[in-house]
Amino acid sequence: MSKGEIVSHLGEGKYRVRQKLAVERIQLELVKLNERIAELAVELPTAKLELLQAQALVEDKARDIDLLIPGLQAGTAGVREQITQLQSELVRLQTAVRLAEIKVTNLIAENLSALKRRGQLEAVPEGYEIDAWCADYTLDLSGDVGLVDINDEGGQGVVIQPGYDSEAVYQPSRDGALFPNLAQSGVQIYFNAAVLPGVQKWFPRYRVGEITKLQTDLCNVRLDSATSSAQGLPINQTELLAEVPIVYMDCNGSAFTEGDRVVVRFTANGPLVIGFESDPVPCSLFGFVFEPAKWEPGPGPTYKAVKHTYGEPFEDMSGQINSPLGTEDGPNSAWTATPDSSDLVIQRGNARSYGNKNWFNSEKLVLSWDGPPGRAHRLDQIDFSFTSFLATWKTGPYVYHDLEVILDLSEHAEAGAFVNVHGASVYEDGGGQRWLVVVASDESYANGQIFRVFRITVDALLQPFGLLQFMHETTLMTGMAPQSHFYFSAKGNRAVCTIVGDLEDDENLHIDLVRYDINSGFSLEQLWTRAVPVGSRTTVDTYAVDSDPPSPASVIKTGTVDVSQQVVSHDVPIYCDYVGDREVIAYERRPGSVTSIDSDWIDIEGPGFDTTGTRVTSVQRDSAFEIITSDAITLFSESEPAFINTDLHMRTLRGGAGDSVSVTNSESEKRGGIDWGENLLAIDVRFGFCAVVVGGFTYSLNESIDDTYTAQDANGGYLTASGSIDSEPMTEIVEIWRNGELIKEIEALTLPSGIEHKSYGVDIASQVGITGSNTNTTIDILPELPLEVGSKFLMTAASYTTGPHSITGIAMNYPVAFDQRSLVTFNEVSGYDHPVEEILERTEASGYLLCSVGLV
Repeated sequence: MSKGEIVSHLGEGKYRVRQKLAVERIQLELVKLNERIAELAVELPTAKLELLQAQALVEDKARDIDLLIPGLQAGTAGVREQITQLQSELVRLQTAVRLAEIKVTNLIAENLSALKRRGQLEAVPEGYEIDAWCADYTLDLSGDVGLVDINDEGGQGVVIQPGYDSEAVYQPSRDGALFPNLAQSGVQIYFNAAVLPGVQKWFPRYRVGEITKLQTDLCNVRLDSATSSAQGLPINQTELLAEVPIVYMDCNGSAFTEGDRVVVRFTANGPLVIGFESDPVPCSLFGFVFEPAKWEPGPGPTYKAVKHTYGEPFEDMSGQINSPLGTEDGPNSAWTATPDSSDLVIQRGNARSYGNKNWFNSEKLVLSWDGPPGRAHRLDQIDFSFTSFLATWKTGPYVYHDLEVILDLSEHAEAGAFVNVHGASVYEDGGGQRWLVVVASDESYANGQIFRVFRITVDALLQPFGLLQFMHETTLMTGMAPQSHFYFSAKGNRAVCTIVGDLEDDENLHIDLVRYDINSGFSLEQLWTRAVPVGSRTTVDTYAVDSDPPSPASVIKTGTVDVSQQVVSHDVPIYCDYVGDREVIAYERRPGSVTSIDSDWIDIEGPGFDTTGTRVTSVQRDSAFEIITSDAITLFSESEPAFINTDLHMRTLRGGAGDSVSVTNSESEKRGGIDWGENLLAIDVRFGFCAVVVGGFTYSLNESIDDTYTAQDANGGYLTASGSIDSEPMTEIVEIWRNGELIKEIEALTLPSGIEHKSYGVDIASQVGITGSNTNTTIDILPELPLEVGSKFLMTAASYTTGPHSITGIAMNYPVAFDQRSLVTFNEVSGYDHPVEEILERTEASGYLLCSVGLV
């Protein structure tokens, strides 16, 4: 981490940066060095002069001794004593000379060292100019900025901190400073080298890696291998990071695709993806569009929901008309919600030129066309009147872009009868020409449907020109019908469509995938068939008759029925979609289960008729039901598995009126789940969205029968059980999930009575499984039928996110009784606590909602 100064912008988020070093310590040291060099300029000559003076004194003293030598040789009295005295003084003077020499040598060495050190420090630059990418697409950086040093040390890559919302401005506490070794002592250098690998590994700051899986604003990242410059030690705690949040400008994960090289920042709360290692991309956000509508319960016998919309004019000479909605069923009824930084700008009065189905690419270019809400829908499970709320479900000849019709197949003779759009995209050929591609059918929905692909050239504004060209054709086999439209890849050159086959043959029902390639045409792959067993059921039935029983019985019959069933966990495809340029399949993940039934009985025929028996039933599932994707992303999960446990004990004495019947029974059940009522309402793997109906109940039962057998019973009457029952209300709930989280739970229906107490007929023997045979049979267990996708009661269903913004519109004309419907609705717009009240100035309780939510 370090400090940089922007020198120039090289374009597209790449900058020339002067990486500043922490030279303040160098400057302080230079000041001290210069002061010392100045002092040495005085001290060194002084020391040299003192040395010369000391040497002169030694020379003078030695001369004095030399002058006394002749006297010593002549034996002059007292000369020896004088020389001895002078020699003692000479030794002291020589010592002084030696000390002076040392002082001069030290001062010379210090001066040379100071001059050299000054030269080294003066040669250290204030920084180095380098080319560096900004981690995000900010194009106007200036001044001092924070620099990310990859792997937390210099020399392993530099990226400029993300610049959105002025975050790149240098922050000392976050960005620190890069100190040259010359600014540190030897002890500091040694200590830093010793602790560096440990700090890098256990207190990481920045790494780079590759996104391996992307789910809206969460991703998995595979980090690059990283080693410390100190000792070459590895410094990653793990190579794979899961569910890392993306914090990027105002669009977060919307700017990224799998395979992108990203910068990861480690925080106290975990890692974050904060931008790109290089070549950042701008935030090109979707706009949202919706249609204000009002629901009214329709008349019998179908009770279809009646839809009212509102549009222009919004005012007349008298003022506002039904403010802010405008004229009922007026034109230009679409409202847009356009991202503007952290806000959504709402605008009314737009053309209602968009569809429930859509395609977009990495540039957020959006096409749409007419069809059912959600990305998968079994149209054979609804009626085909396409009135009121269902009107926009019917396919049509239009392809929409930016709230305009850019293609009307009915105006092109080349299309012939194929005027029902089932998919669209834009792709660019090798020569740089852009084409609008359309998959169309001659029918809105049918078994054995025919599809044709056409293309037409478009300009930079996506306006078609030239002739419509036929490309390829495919025909579905009889009994096969689409469960989705054709969904194209982001590049626009490939598409997938999910097909359900053998609709009239439940045992052989299968789900297939039709693929389309702009170069090679259509191909077909079977994804799943119900004909493949997922378990087995074994029944062992024993029966024996004792023809010579002890008195008073004339015949004793005994038997057992034991049933064992095992089902393995298995996946059933729902539909396939493109997320970017990658196929993703949504599955039902059904849990494994173990079922056991143990029955034992004995009949004693004599003067009377005595039957006794027991039956114990247990059904256990090993996990919850889930909806997952081929990327192992969970879109929905039941709160807990269901189970069934029953225990029946009986003793009957029959033979005439007045004989007694005795039964005890206990049951514990948790029934229900997603396959309880309306099943899967809507799904969109691109945005991690699904809406489901879940329902069921739990109860426990303890009862007994201790009654007298009467003639009335023999003629078909019933014996009344007594006991206790503990039951929760039976409920049906619409759950709305996004990115694996339950965002809304709406109670659609509650039956407060729960489970009623049972009563039994007299002939209870059959309930323990008596068959009078000896068999051991095993049969295969086939998967349950796939969930019903969509509902004839669904009115609208969509949920989209882009950056920090989101919008959701769900509405059902929910059946709460045979002749009664109730509105179940959920409206969400980011930035609004109550969007219907705040945007439409109406209430959900009055039936108002955001209908046909789409992208623009």
